[in-house]
Amino acid sequence: ERTTLYVGDLRLEVIPMAPAHTFGDLMIYLPQHKILFSGDIGFFWASPFLNNGIPTKWIEACDKVLDMDVDVIVPGHGPIGGKKDLAATRDYIRYLKGEARLRYNAGMSVGRACADIKLGRFSSWIGADERQPMNITRLYAEFAGTLTPEFDAAGVARAAEEYAAVRKSLGR
Repeated sequence: ERTTLYVGDLRLEVIPMAPAHTFGDLMIYLPQHKILFSGDIGFFWASPFLNNGIPTKWIEACDKVLDMDVDVIVPGHGPIGGKKDLAATRDYIRYLKGEARLRYNAGMSVGRACADIKLGRFSSWIGADERQPMNITRLYAEFAGTLTPEFDAAGVARAAEEYAAVRKSLGR
Protein backbone atom coordinates (compact mmCIF):
# COMPACT_ATOMS: atom_id res chain seq x y z
CA GLU A 1 0.00 0.00 0.00
CA ARG A 2 0.92 3.62 -0.46
CA THR A 3 2.62 5.19 2.56
CA THR A 4 3.06 8.86 3.42
CA LEU A 5 6.10 10.11 5.31
CA TYR A 6 7.02 13.61 6.42
CA VAL A 7 10.45 15.20 6.66
CA GLY A 8 9.67 18.51 8.32
CA ASP A 9 6.99 20.04 6.10
CA LEU A 10 8.01 17.93 3.10
CA ARG A 11 5.44 15.26 2.23
CA LEU A 12 6.84 12.06 0.66
CA GLU A 13 4.48 9.48 -0.76
CA VAL A 14 6.00 6.02 -1.15
CA ILE A 15 4.18 4.28 -3.97
CA PRO A 16 4.69 0.59 -4.73
CA MET A 17 4.50 -0.27 -8.44
CA ALA A 18 5.56 -3.90 -8.22
CA PRO A 19 5.82 -5.96 -10.20
CA ALA A 20 6.93 -3.88 -13.15
CA HIS A 21 10.70 -3.68 -13.77
CA THR A 22 11.15 -5.92 -10.71
CA PHE A 23 9.03 -7.43 -7.97
CA GLY A 24 10.13 -4.65 -5.60
CA ASP A 25 9.53 -1.38 -7.47
CA LEU A 26 8.93 1.69 -5.32
CA MET A 27 8.54 5.31 -6.30
CA ILE A 28 8.76 8.46 -4.18
CA TYR A 29 6.36 11.30 -4.98
CA LEU A 30 6.66 14.85 -3.67
CA PRO A 31 3.16 16.16 -4.48
CA GLN A 32 3.79 19.75 -3.38
CA HIS A 33 6.65 19.99 -5.91
CA LYS A 34 5.13 17.66 -8.54
CA ILE A 35 8.34 15.62 -8.57
CA LEU A 36 8.43 11.84 -8.89
CA PHE A 37 11.46 9.65 -8.27
CA SER A 38 10.37 6.75 -10.48
CA GLY A 39 13.22 4.37 -9.84
CA ASP A 40 13.53 1.82 -12.61
CA ILE A 41 10.01 2.42 -13.91
CA GLY A 42 11.76 5.22 -15.84
CA PHE A 43 14.47 4.53 -18.41
CA PHE A 44 15.00 7.74 -20.36
CA TRP A 45 16.89 7.38 -23.66
CA ALA A 46 18.09 3.95 -22.56
CA SER A 47 16.56 0.64 -23.52
CA PRO A 48 14.71 -0.76 -20.50
CA PHE A 49 15.79 -4.23 -19.48
CA LEU A 50 12.95 -6.59 -18.72
CA ASN A 51 15.17 -8.87 -16.67
CA ASN A 52 12.83 -10.05 -13.90
CA GLY A 53 9.65 -8.03 -13.99
CA ILE A 54 6.40 -8.30 -15.86
CA PRO A 55 6.37 -6.25 -19.07
CA THR A 56 2.57 -5.82 -19.16
CA LYS A 57 2.56 -4.59 -15.56
CA TRP A 58 5.39 -2.18 -16.40
CA ILE A 59 3.25 -0.65 -19.13
CA GLU A 60 0.39 -0.33 -16.61
CA ALA A 61 2.74 1.33 -14.08
CA CYS A 62 3.77 3.90 -16.70
CA ASP A 63 0.11 4.60 -17.46
CA LYS A 64 -0.59 5.18 -13.75
CA VAL A 65 2.27 7.67 -13.53
CA LEU A 66 1.10 9.44 -16.68
CA ASP A 67 -2.24 9.99 -14.93
CA MET A 68 -0.55 11.61 -11.90
CA ASP A 69 -0.04 15.32 -11.31
CA VAL A 70 3.69 15.22 -12.06
CA ASP A 71 5.92 17.75 -13.84
CA VAL A 72 9.39 16.31 -13.18
CA ILE A 73 10.38 12.65 -13.24
CA VAL A 74 13.74 11.45 -11.95
CA PRO A 75 14.26 8.07 -13.62
CA GLY A 76 16.33 5.11 -12.53
CA HIS A 77 18.32 5.41 -15.78
CA GLY A 78 18.92 8.46 -17.93
CA PRO A 79 18.52 12.21 -17.50
CA ILE A 80 15.80 13.94 -15.49
CA GLY A 81 12.72 14.34 -17.65
CA GLY A 82 8.97 14.44 -17.63
CA LYS A 83 5.86 12.63 -18.77
CA LYS A 84 6.86 12.62 -22.44
CA ASP A 85 10.02 10.72 -21.52
CA LEU A 86 8.11 8.17 -19.46
CA ALA A 87 5.60 7.83 -22.31
CA ALA A 88 8.55 6.95 -24.56
CA THR A 89 9.64 4.23 -22.09
CA ARG A 90 6.12 2.83 -22.15
CA ASP A 91 5.96 3.08 -25.95
CA TYR A 92 9.23 1.15 -26.25
CA ILE A 93 7.91 -1.70 -24.11
CA ARG A 94 4.58 -1.70 -25.96
CA TYR A 95 6.30 -1.72 -29.33
CA LEU A 96 8.73 -4.47 -28.37
CA LYS A 97 5.91 -6.52 -26.87
CA GLY A 98 3.85 -6.23 -30.06
CA GLU A 99 6.76 -7.14 -32.32
CA ALA A 100 7.80 -10.05 -30.09
CA ARG A 101 4.21 -11.34 -29.96
CA LEU A 102 4.06 -11.53 -33.75
CA ARG A 103 7.24 -13.61 -33.83
CA TYR A 104 6.23 -15.77 -30.86
CA ASN A 105 2.91 -16.56 -32.54
CA ALA A 106 4.79 -17.45 -35.74
CA GLY A 107 6.98 -19.92 -33.79
CA MET A 108 10.18 -17.93 -34.29
CA SER A 109 12.98 -18.60 -31.79
CA VAL A 110 14.05 -15.85 -29.40
CA GLY A 111 17.44 -15.29 -31.08
CA ARG A 112 15.89 -15.07 -34.54
CA ALA A 113 13.20 -12.72 -33.22
CA CYS A 114 15.93 -10.47 -31.78
CA ALA A 115 17.60 -10.26 -35.19
CA ASP A 116 14.31 -9.76 -37.01
CA ILE A 117 12.86 -6.93 -34.88
CA LYS A 118 13.73 -3.44 -36.11
CA LEU A 119 13.76 -0.97 -33.24
CA GLY A 120 13.20 2.10 -35.41
CA ARG A 121 13.12 5.26 -33.30
CA PHE A 122 14.40 3.30 -30.29
CA SER A 123 17.50 1.93 -32.04
CA SER A 124 19.71 4.80 -30.85
CA TRP A 125 18.83 4.25 -27.19
CA ILE A 126 21.63 3.07 -24.92
CA GLY A 127 21.73 -0.74 -24.82
CA ALA A 128 19.13 -1.23 -27.56
CA ASP A 129 20.91 -4.11 -29.31
CA GLU A 130 22.55 -5.72 -26.28
CA ARG A 131 19.31 -5.94 -24.31
CA GLN A 132 17.30 -7.60 -27.08
CA PRO A 133 18.02 -11.21 -25.97
CA MET A 134 17.09 -10.41 -22.35
CA ASN A 135 13.97 -8.50 -23.32
CA ILE A 136 12.65 -10.94 -25.89
CA THR A 137 13.36 -13.92 -23.60
CA ARG A 138 11.29 -12.23 -20.90
CA LEU A 139 8.46 -11.36 -23.27
CA TYR A 140 8.32 -14.91 -24.64
CA ALA A 141 8.04 -16.19 -21.05
CA GLU A 142 5.17 -13.78 -20.41
CA PHE A 143 3.40 -14.99 -23.56
CA ALA A 144 3.93 -18.63 -22.53
CA GLY A 145 2.67 -17.98 -18.99
CA THR A 146 5.96 -19.15 -17.47
CA LEU A 147 7.19 -15.91 -15.88
CA THR A 148 8.78 -16.15 -12.46
CA PRO A 149 10.58 -13.44 -10.47
CA GLU A 150 13.91 -15.07 -11.34
CA PHE A 151 16.11 -13.94 -14.20
CA ASP A 152 16.43 -16.65 -16.88
CA ALA A 153 20.21 -16.45 -17.30
CA ALA A 154 20.47 -19.69 -19.28
CA GLY A 155 17.65 -18.70 -21.64
CA VAL A 156 19.16 -15.25 -22.21
CA ALA A 157 22.60 -16.79 -22.89
CA ARG A 158 21.11 -19.15 -25.50
CA ALA A 159 19.19 -16.27 -27.10
CA ALA A 160 22.30 -14.06 -27.16
CA GLU A 161 24.36 -16.82 -28.83
CA GLU A 162 21.69 -17.41 -31.46
CA TYR A 163 21.21 -13.67 -32.00
CA ALA A 164 24.96 -13.21 -32.57
CA ALA A 165 25.05 -16.17 -34.99
CA VAL A 166 22.07 -14.89 -36.98
CA ARG A 167 23.55 -11.40 -37.18
CA LYS A 168 26.89 -12.81 -38.30
CA SER A 169 25.22 -14.88 -41.01
CA LEU A 170 23.48 -11.72 -42.24
CA GLY A 171 26.76 -9.76 -42.22
CA ARG A 172 25.68 -7.38 -39.44
